[in-house]
Amino acid sequence: MKKALKILLVYLAALIVSLIIGTFFYSLFISVSNYVYGYELKFLSQQTITDAFFYVLYFLIFIICPFIAYYRIRHIGGVPQTLFYILICLINWLILFPGTIKLEEFYLSKNKTSVKEISELSPGYFRNYNDDVVYFLDNDTESENVIFIDKSEGGKVSLTDKKHFYEKRIMKSAAPFKEIQIKENFHQKGISLFVNLDTLITQGKQAYNKGISFFLGFLSIALALCSLYGMSNFLKWRATNACFDILCTVLILTVNTYVYRGYYGVLIFKIMRLNFLTWMIDYVDQPVLVVLNILIALVFTVIGIVKFIIRKAKKA
Repeated sequence: MKKALKILLVYLAALIVSLIIGTFFYSLFISVSNYVYGYELKFLSQQTITDAFFYVLYFLIFIICPFIAYYRIRHIGGVPQTLFYILICLINWLILFPGTIKLEEFYLSKNKTSVKEISELSPGYFRNYNDDVVYFLDNDTESENVIFIDKSEGGKVSLTDKKHFYEKRIMKSAAPFKEIQIKENFHQKGISLFVNLDTLITQGKQAYNKGISFFLGFLSIALALCSLYGMSNFLKWRATNACFDILCTVLILTVNTYVYRGYYGVLIFKIMRLNFLTWMIDYVDQPVLVVLNILIALVFTVIGIVKFIIRKAKKA
C-alpha cells in the first residue's frame, strides 16, 4: 500500500514542481521569442506567465502518465499500485484536462488581451536576409527606406522600398522568434520537431467543445499513453524498458500529431472507403486514429496483465 500511495505523491510532486519550473523558463522563452531589437524586453509579465502556465500545464498532462510508467520501472508494486495509477489517469484526463480548458476559457473571457506581439521590425539595425544583409532606415513603407547589402563577390549596396517584403520574410524565417539573429544564436536553424503539442492541444479543445463523444474519441490518445504502464517491465533490463517507454511515448504523440495535421490522408481515405468505420464519423474525429489508439492500449494492457500473471506464478 505504501508504494501505491507513493505513486500518487510522485504524481502530485512531479506535476507541481514541473509546473512551477516549466512556467518560469517557458515565460522567459516567450519573452525572448517575441523580442524585437529597439523595443523594451519585459521578463515575467503577468500575461507572459499566464500563457506559459497554461501551455506547460497542457504539456504535463500529456507526458505525466508515461512519466509515472517510467517511475514504475524501478518501483514495481502490486494491484493497489495499479489501481492508484488508474485513479491518476482518470484525474489527469477527465478532471485536470477539461478543468484546464475551462479555466483558460474563463481567464480569456476576463482578460481579452494576450502577449502583445510586435508585427513589424524596428529600423536602425542590420539583419541577415539569406546570405545578404538588410538595414531598415525607418518604418515608412512607401519610401525607399531599406538598404540592401549584397554580400556576394562583386555585390552592391542598393536602396529599395520593399520594407514590407523583407520584413515578412525575415520574420517568417526567424520563427518561432521575431529576430533572425536570436534564432541563429539559439541554433534553431534546420531543427524540426515531430511532435506538435499545439496541434494536440487545439484538437483536444475542439473535441471537448464539440461534445462528449468527440471528447471521448480524442481521449483515445490518453488510453494509449496511459497503457504504457503495462509495458514498464516488458523487457529484461531497466534501461531498455526506460528507452522503450520514451520511444513509445514519442511515437504515439507523433502519429497523433501527423494525423491531426492532415498527413496520411490518402491512407486514411482508403481505410475509410472500406465502410466499416464510416458510422463513427458522426461521433468522433479521425475514426481511424481513434481505433489505432484503442488497439495500442489494448495490446499494451494485455501484455501488462500477462506479465503480471507470469510474475505471480513464478513467486508462487
